[in-house]
Amino acid sequence: MEEFQLVKDSDHLFVTLAGERWLVDTGSPVSFGNIDHVTILGDDFRIARDYMGMKIEMITDLVRVPCAGLIGVDILNRYDVIFDLPGSRLVFSSQELKLAGETLLLEKFMGVPVINVNISGTSWRMAFDTGAQVSYYEDEKIRTFPPAGQFVDFFPGIGNFTVDAYQVRVQIGSKEYQLRCGSLPKMLGSMLNLMNVDGVLGNEICASAKIGYFPNRERFVIE
Repeated sequence: MEEFQLVKDSDHLFVTLAGERWLVDTGSPVSFGNIDHVTILGDDFRIARDYMGMKIEMITDLVRVPCAGLIGVDILNRYDVIFDLPGSRLVFSSQELKLAGETLLLEKFMGVPVINVNISGTSWRMAFDTGAQVSYYEDEKIRTFPPAGQFVDFFPGIGNFTVDAYQVRVQIGSKEYQLRCGSLPKMLGSMLNLMNVDGVLGNEICASAKIGYFPNRERFVIE
């Protein structure tokens, strides 16, 4: 088991590896950055210079936080991982980690995790994306929830886009969380359809609870 510092800055999650900040993004199939390799639990990972033409300098401009790279699911899915943002730590283990809480089935599409949540009595398949500042789901009823202002998000290959957000009660297991949710631009909404998912569960949930991310065991645990 190995622990690293985990912080939230400008609504994004960053882990410190070898003294450098890396954006943690379960929504990205590929890790990339301006450093050739990172080492976790003695495993040495070669790091690509870009993903879909997007370099880390572009990510830095978009998130407004300097970082050395982005850690995606090509690395995260090798381990049991605990996101403990309240405790400022990201835990990796090549052995099974235990976390008390509710356990949900975790599926994957191109390595990206997918879980089921409930909104207003309807089940929604959501991609768990720690690179997303807020959550998204594609339903016109979203506009019936209390407004939560506008914010700017981004996606590789598309860049920045502005989103109207709403305060939505999202049930995960038996617990409810009030999260900011928006609707994606049409192009990104179409991509969700290709993934057979209805929306995105963003990193805001990590501020409310510890998350056990156990992809090899197909388990998502929320404490």
